[in-house]
Amino acid sequence: MTFYNSEEFAKLCAIILSVNEENMDTACKTDSFGKVWKKLFEARALNKKNIEAAKNEILAEFKKQNSAAFKNYLDKAMAKLHEEDILSWQRVQNYKEVFTVLAENDAIDISSFPHARQSALIFAQNDIVKMHGTKTKHDFTNKSFQEKIDILFELLNETNKLIESPSQRAKLEKAKKALDERSFSIGVTGVMNAGKSTLLNAILRADILGTAVVPETANLTILKYAQTPKAVVNFWNIREWQSMEKSGKFLPRIAKFIEDTKSKFGGNLSDFITDKGVSKEINIQELSLYTSAAKSDMKCNLVKSVELYANLAFLKEGVTIVDTPGLDDPVTKREEITKEYLSSCDLMIHLMNAAQSATAKDIDFIIDALMYQGISRLLVVITRIDAISENELNEVIEYAKTSIKMQLERQNKGGLFSAIIEKIEFIPIAAKIALMYRTNRAKEAEETGYSEEKSGIFAVENYLNSVLFGNGSEKANLLITSNAKILYLAAEESLNAYKKECENLNKSSDKLKADLENLQLQNSKTEAKIENLLLSLKTVLKELEEFAKTLLLEMDARANSLHAKIFSRVFDDVKYELEKNKKKPSSERITYILQSGLKDGILDLVRDYRFGFSKQSVLAQEKLLSQFDNLKLDLGTETFHVKTFFASNALGVKQDFEELSARVLSALKQCSKNTLDAFAENLKNALKDEFINIKRELNALLSSLNNTLLGEFQTKNEEPLRSLQNSMKEEIANLNNQITLVELHAAKAKERGIILRDRCAKLENIIKKTAGLHGNI
Repeated sequence: MTFYNSEEFAKLCAIILSVNEENMDTACKTDSFGKVWKKLFEARALNKKNIEAAKNEILAEFKKQNSAAFKNYLDKAMAKLHEEDILSWQRVQNYKEVFTVLAENDAIDISSFPHARQSALIFAQNDIVKMHGTKTKHDFTNKSFQEKIDILFELLNETNKLIESPSQRAKLEKAKKALDERSFSIGVTGVMNAGKSTLLNAILRADILGTAVVPETANLTILKYAQTPKAVVNFWNIREWQSMEKSGKFLPRIAKFIEDTKSKFGGNLSDFITDKGVSKEINIQELSLYTSAAKSDMKCNLVKSVELYANLAFLKEGVTIVDTPGLDDPVTKREEITKEYLSSCDLMIHLMNAAQSATAKDIDFIIDALMYQGISRLLVVITRIDAISENELNEVIEYAKTSIKMQLERQNKGGLFSAIIEKIEFIPIAAKIALMYRTNRAKEAEETGYSEEKSGIFAVENYLNSVLFGNGSEKANLLITSNAKILYLAAEESLNAYKKECENLNKSSDKLKADLENLQLQNSKTEAKIENLLLSLKTVLKELEEFAKTLLLEMDARANSLHAKIFSRVFDDVKYELEKNKKKPSSERITYILQSGLKDGILDLVRDYRFGFSKQSVLAQEKLLSQFDNLKLDLGTETFHVKTFFASNALGVKQDFEELSARVLSALKQCSKNTLDAFAENLKNALKDEFINIKRELNALLSSLNNTLLGEFQTKNEEPLRSLQNSMKEEIANLNNQITLVELHAAKAKERGIILRDRCAKLENIIKKTAGLHGNI
């Protein structure tokens, strides 16, 4: 090939050089590129190998001729390709640097350059070059959640290799940690023998939970992932045990449970029941020795919950399963603990046996969960459908819906039926048959006449995947988008810093020193603003803290008012029935007045607290943001959003009021028109004791919430300011290093420029992909 110092020839060479691995297939099939190739290499076949050879040949000939005129023509042609969106800005800078190095270094051999086979120093495989207007797109809409996670991890690791800033690397590590520690929880409920263990075993594809007709354990079981299987047994603490002892005074079945346990363990009880509660790690094979009614020698009575760690695929994606005791568990304390766990679950599954579905316990639990526990979606699984016909199955589902409606109407809340039923999904399943297919018993399963699909297990799994990881999952989307945003900003800031450094390396040391002086002056002013903002943040936090204390006092006063209201409602109802109708009200009515009044009242308290804190924190946030704007900070995911916080932290009514109901009903049995004063005193004492517990639990909940909210508010607002401070320090240090490099190491400065331009090209590619992740979920 003969080198011609013509502008037209330079344009043809520029087009050849613009081809890289991403667009090479397109180029080879494009008529316009074929014509360019024919003009330059008429006798040479158009293929990938020859294109790479031609690119190296162009650069080698350029170095040999060392023509300033041709260099100018090429620069101009490259700029034109950039304008036409065929060549990226960074690719243009890459070539300019290469042309300069080739022109100024006689001894340089392009075959010694890294990646020489891909056109010497161009690193084309990492550039986003659009050939003839065909743009590279990164659309992740149809990617699964796990695919997005994998892509994000890959981009985080790739970016970490390219950036040098300690503060930016810290952000990337934070994002990786958030992805590593991702957690999605599923709560599973149902009466005993509803088939919870069988369904979970089918989902987990392993016979890991007991499935006996008589349950092996009534303990709460939490399943988590671990490479090495193990179990942790958690025993009751003293406060929890004393609470059960107190309940035993009014609930006979609890009294027997306590009496039998004390009789068995005697003085050794304190070995298990301690102030803080004992936890013991054991081998999974030993689990039945602590949880089985038949094998544990009554130690199961002392166990509050079990953590089971297993190396199972379904759990590996960050899924935790909370397998709860049956709703008809005689130990009511376990029901309170169950509610505590369920309130933090992302999804709840309630199982009903097709042969005995929609029991009173089932319906009460469903309504309670959706109305009072903060559960937003509920999957109701009808189990053991292989024992009934399809018509009977439809009747079961309709009966469940009708029962929910009737119960709501009995509570004068019939208007809520549509809203509640919309939150419920019904899926029928033959879990035992599904488990056969998943545990090497397919032949046995086929003999039942049910395929794996007909068993219903796929429908359950599809629902779980959709709710937890689908495009409609707010939690999954937030995990991806927030951490993709962190990556995007870190890559973008590093790219801008590298571009700036490339410019600086072409400046004189005097100009750089002048820039340093201006930067130090500017940073000094910014530092003063940051310090003022941090002081302002302290003031706002103090104001928010005082408001939170006032809110707690207000909630305490509201609890006292609720106490008086419940007393009046129950006493007035009893008095009215005795004086007007000459009979006592029914036990069901008094129980309803007590429990619905308390649940509605407590829920109102929590809602009002949430509204009050939300309103005040929004005002505080706006006050700070108005000052942040002066610094032009891109807060990214750091801004505190109290609504988001409350949306992911359900505040439900977790107290169980069975003991209170038992005490009041016991007093009601002894009540007559002539003993109303005695009934009033008993009612007052029962409510007084209950409200001591309610106020203690409410105060603990809201105090803890206050501390969490205040801590999050401080962190979310302080982090971007601290990050800016670190960035300013790094910028000063980097500029000092650049001055030293320019003054003392000219050759190293040029090498540094080449390295930076390569990184810029790679970062541009990462930014493109990351934009797709946080913009196309």
